[in-house]
Amino acid sequence: MRLTEKEIKQLAKLGEDITIGLSCDINGMGIPCRTDRFAVVNAMIRYLLIHDVTSTLEQCEDGEDVDNWWKKVNENGIISEGD
Repeated sequence: MRLTEKEIKQLAKLGEDITIGLSCDINGMGIPCRTDRFAVVNAMIRYLLIHDVTSTLEQCEDGEDVDNWWKKVNENGIISEGD
């Protein structure tokens, strides 16, 4: 998959937003506050959409262990890190 110049700029901005959002620990609990977590999730979804990963994400069934599902996805070569 080749990214357009617009997509590259969007990914750079989203990456910055994700990094900043995850670095906030205003509550001192070791995790970002709820507002920042949801903003980061939104940015991550947009990041994945640019990489056309949504069809793979939809395959995760409700209640399925996400770690096991992700391992299965990678073992089956559904997502390759080189794309």
